[in-house]
Amino acid sequence: MKLQNDTFGGDAVVRSALLAARKKSGLTQREVAEAVRISRCFYSLIENEARMPSAPVAFRIAQLFGQPAERFFLPANVSDGIMAVDAGAAEDASGDAA
Repeated sequence: MKLQNDTFGGDAVVRSALLAARKKSGLTQREVAEAVRISRCFYSLIENEARMPSAPVAFRIAQLFGQPAERFFLPANVSDGIMAVDAGAAEDASGDAA
């Protein structure tokens, strides 16, 4: 059962990207939890989609993995749209856009 949390707009769920980011980084749940100043148990609940973090914790987790919080804590259709807009803005800023 996925829990809802209004912190990220109601239907926010943690995507498998969070687990993938942790595995890629080579960190344990305990190491991530210590780095973002929460318990290992609470981090496990976040990663397993049983709990949603507060906005400050979500941003600390995302910062640890070098990603925007939207990548992990918004539904795929919303976060994909945000990532596409961000990529377009970056291209416009660099002058590479058509």
